[in-house]
Amino acid sequence: MVKKTSVLAVMAVCLMSACSSEKSETSNADAATEAADYVTPVSRKYDVKSGVIHFETSGLGMSGKKIVYFDDYGSKERVETYDEAGNMDIYNFSDGKTRYWVNLSDKTVHIADQNGSLGWEMKFPEWSEVDGRDGFKKLPNMEVAGKDCAAMQYGDNNVFAGWKGLTLYHGQKPNLEIKAVKLELDKAVDPALFKTPDGYEVKEGSYF
Repeated sequence: MVKKTSVLAVMAVCLMSACSSEKSETSNADAATEAADYVTPVSRKYDVKSGVIHFETSGLGMSGKKIVYFDDYGSKERVETYDEAGNMDIYNFSDGKTRYWVNLSDKTVHIADQNGSLGWEMKFPEWSEVDGRDGFKKLPNMEVAGKDCAAMQYGDNNVFAGWKGLTLYHGQKPNLEIKAVKLELDKAVDPALFKTPDGYEVKEGSYF
């Protein structure tokens, strides 16, 4: 059973990742993942080489935060989620070749897939990439973390906003929100963040 304080963390990672999942017409979470599948990059993901993005998250009556570290234009990426008390719930990372889930409780690293060059976060697309596709609607720009972000709606329940390929906002009805509050861009990021930590065992198969 997933502890209550981890529910938002798991939702935040799954909804913002570019991984594939089984889809359902009636699931908001699956609708968000479907939007991500539309814009999975085939070349470099971001127009910024490296940086750190700090997010605030809320939903299900809880709040928390998420921190994203990236390098090599997003092919190397680490996503950490934290509960209301500031404790890290889970994190995942890509090393440019392979994507991994990390289980902090038993010190194991689980291989997710070999799509490491895609990183984990969803690339925010140019409108020309999705214009005319079912479910997408262009919205007025939004200011997020001091950036003038393009915005779009996907389906009835999901709103995304982004800048230079970085997805800086995701709102999902009725009350889920993941919003960037601080950007540290074009800064050196420790390469160790994208490697298996010392003392952890690497395993095949899903974290869940």
